[in-house]
Amino acid sequence: MASVSPESTAVERGAWQAQRVTLVLNGLFAVRVLLSLGFYILVARRFGTSAELDAYWLAVTPSLILVNLSEAAGVAASINYFTTIAHLAEDEQRSEVAGFIYAWLCAGALIAVGLVLGAREAAALLGPGLSNAGREQTTLLLRWASLAILAAPASILGAVGILRVSDRFVAAAVIALVPPAVQITALVGGVRTVSGLAATFGAAYVVTAVFALAQLHLARHPAWLRPTFRHRRLLLAQLPPFMIAELLVQSVYLRERSLASLMGAGSVSALALGLRLVGALGAFVSAGVEHTLAPAVARLHSAGNHSLAQRSAVRGLWVVAGFTVGPGIALLLAPRLWVRLAFQRGAFDETSVVLTSTVLVGYIGVYVFNSVGRVLIAATMSRRRAWDCIVINGCVLLLYLLLAPRLAASNGLMGLAVSTSVALATATALYALRVSR
Repeated sequence: MASVSPESTAVERGAWQAQRVTLVLNGLFAVRVLLSLGFYILVARRFGTSAELDAYWLAVTPSLILVNLSEAAGVAASINYFTTIAHLAEDEQRSEVAGFIYAWLCAGALIAVGLVLGAREAAALLGPGLSNAGREQTTLLLRWASLAILAAPASILGAVGILRVSDRFVAAAVIALVPPAVQITALVGGVRTVSGLAATFGAAYVVTAVFALAQLHLARHPAWLRPTFRHRRLLLAQLPPFMIAELLVQSVYLRERSLASLMGAGSVSALALGLRLVGALGAFVSAGVEHTLAPAVARLHSAGNHSLAQRSAVRGLWVVAGFTVGPGIALLLAPRLWVRLAFQRGAFDETSVVLTSTVLVGYIGVYVFNSVGRVLIAATMSRRRAWDCIVINGCVLLLYLLLAPRLAASNGLMGLAVSTSVALATATALYALRVSR
């Protein structure tokens, strides 16, 4: 009988542990999806697709862009940064963690103050088609929502990135549950206005930051009284290109909402709710693979094992692609059914159903991007190919800017959704080609 070597046993044990962590993460992100959908369901049923909800979605757009920048680009740069300084002594790493968090708290505060002071101008840029009353409401809501900008960089870019690179995947995933949980609690507890909704949005990220920093303290024991940021050049060499690359994608959504504000009341809300449906579904499909794959690929790349890093990225691509097919077919076959099941109560009437289901069909390429595409981007960033991301995302933004005005003029809201879908599906294909090489 052949004996089993200790090395093979260790490999099998490591593979099983990785699979188990991935399953746990998928479970936690399933909870996140349910919480997020619960929040959107409550919002849709209370406000429908209305002018005041349009103002809310426009007001939270800058904060959501920063959150997405932190999650998609900042976390990747953070993982690469702390992987690079893993050779330092424990005390020095703890001081770097503290300095890293303080830096992002200061950055968030500066951005938030700037948005508060320039809220009126920002509202005009975000919603050029809004009435004067709509712009005034958006200005007020922007100021409330800016609380999220104050808190998001430290909690997401800082704490989540550090926890993931420390193999605290579950703790990092739990942080993502806090914002929707706080928002649902507020809605159930009596929030009845969009002003209250915006204030709750900002407060939810402040609570998240407190929770995230507490988790980080338990995991890494940062030297809060001895912060240092001596190795910031390692981060600054990676973060700006990653941020630029992700900002190019976020600019697609920003321009989309701006154009939708010219199409009448409810258009921005329908796009936002449709995007949330496909985004939540895409995150559920891909999150467990994406969040475990990125640190693993970063370590392999940092160790010089580039071929294995590439093979790991391709394997992650095929796993997520397989999970993506079934839900995508279900979206295409019965979009109105899913919208009705999710939202149709209260103020969300038949007109809202038609608007949102139209968007849902047009967003099928966005769904593919939010599942397969996000995994490919994470793998590309973990291999430190930021300029690949910039080139691909730049082409995507250019394609959208060329398509959107024409398709919107001929097909209205559906044209806007299809423009975004085509642009982001193109990004997915280009990333797949790049990762496979």
